[in-house]
Amino acid sequence: MSYSFLSKDLIESKTIAQETRQQVLERLAAEKDRLDAIEFEENKGNPILCLPMSEDMKYELERYNRKLKREARRGGRKRKSRFTTAAPPSPKPEMPVEETKIEEVISAAPQIEKRKWNPLLDGCRSIEEYEPLNKIDEGSYGIVFRAREKDTGKIYAIKKVKLEREKEGFPITALREIVLMMKIRHENICQVKEVVFGNSLDKVYVVLEYVDHEIKSLIQQSYDAMMLASKGEHSQSSYMLSTVEIKCIMEQLLKGVEHMHRQWIIHRDLKTSNLLISNNGILKICDFGLARMFSDPPTPYTDLVVTLWYRAPEILLGKEKYDGRAVDMWSVGCIMAELLLKEPLFMGTNELEQIDKIFKIMSIPTEETWKGWRSLKHAKLIQPGKKGSKNKLRDKFPKMALEENDMYLSDLGLDLMLKMLTYDPDKRISAKDALNHPWFKEYPKGCEPSRMPKLMATNDVPRDHSKKRRMKSLDKEQQRQREEMYENDHRFDIHQNMAYYKN
Repeated sequence: MSYSFLSKDLIESKTIAQETRQQVLERLAAEKDRLDAIEFEENKGNPILCLPMSEDMKYELERYNRKLKREARRGGRKRKSRFTTAAPPSPKPEMPVEETKIEEVISAAPQIEKRKWNPLLDGCRSIEEYEPLNKIDEGSYGIVFRAREKDTGKIYAIKKVKLEREKEGFPITALREIVLMMKIRHENICQVKEVVFGNSLDKVYVVLEYVDHEIKSLIQQSYDAMMLASKGEHSQSSYMLSTVEIKCIMEQLLKGVEHMHRQWIIHRDLKTSNLLISNNGILKICDFGLARMFSDPPTPYTDLVVTLWYRAPEILLGKEKYDGRAVDMWSVGCIMAELLLKEPLFMGTNELEQIDKIFKIMSIPTEETWKGWRSLKHAKLIQPGKKGSKNKLRDKFPKMALEENDMYLSDLGLDLMLKMLTYDPDKRISAKDALNHPWFKEYPKGCEPSRMPKLMATNDVPRDHSKKRRMKSLDKEQQRQREEMYENDHRFDIHQNMAYYKN
């Protein structure tokens, strides 16, 4: 045993030699206790410095101290030295145990709310979550129903994607429509809530927000009211669009189109039947089946776009690399004219007749008004000299109203329409510039959407009821024409719709 802590004088003292072994050990122990107390006080109570250590023990101690310092810098808890014995922890006082009923524990526990459905975590839901109400309309790419969500009771429009003829997977038109509508978030664009499935993978449904009216129905009601007014009659169910309401509709339409174009998206099928309006006066653009992203400069696109009455002349003449934004603006100009006239401005039965009707009203283009139009693929079919050489658009729209409910269009309004119906796509006005046109600041200004009249919803009424209600304001000849229109149109019974919807 080595007592390195003892002084050299004490070890070499003659006193140790004269005493017995037992007395030496007792003396050494007493001296060790005295030195331990002094060393302990000098080193501030760290007992590890008072022990006799070999070189190996000193190395281990230094390495352990370095480890403790690293842990302290990292915010870790310092451990006690392994060279010392920690005092046993004092026992905790026992708390009195109270008897608690299981009902009290359950009632005191925090109530955990049910997590909301998340499509990324839970996947697509089933169509059984919705209760079908009635069919709204049917198009080339799907059938639209009105349905109620069972959990919340909210009304939605559900579009069933047609997949019966698809043999190579999901149709690109439907996929593009869903992706673009989920990408665009704007007040004047119809929003997608979710995509649900039926009892098989070929039954796919897109859940959209429900809107009460379509602009086409409002125009038909205005037309009926205009016919009655010309006979000196009036009907409470008829409705006439005023100038301030038309301005409100046009301003919202241009805001939606401008947002689409700012997101590099073109609609390519703008028409009055693809415009919805709620009872709050909010206009919604819907049906993005022909929409797509565009590039600048434009690339070749298909010419099988846009309903014939709203199709731009460059597409009718066979231009392949067309600017989709200019195509949309031509359609907006046609919609503006239809809101005022209560019927489409250019109504052709085929492409050749359609371009002929455009040239008769807008006059045949020249190299000054549309540079290079003669080089288009179908321009050789146009025979100059047989069409009008004067623009007759003003003749369609009176400059001022003779009576209270008469339709009219001011010079500023005509200027905006002419800029939207410009032949040259490069000179056609953009949606952003159209929003800043002075016509919207001219008196009377457009009303706020909330001040639009509240009408009975047309999308929650079966087709037969809507047909009978409109026919009350028509004379016998108009009734016969409307009957022929409905006979030629494809319609089927509501009960068959329900069965088809559930399948």
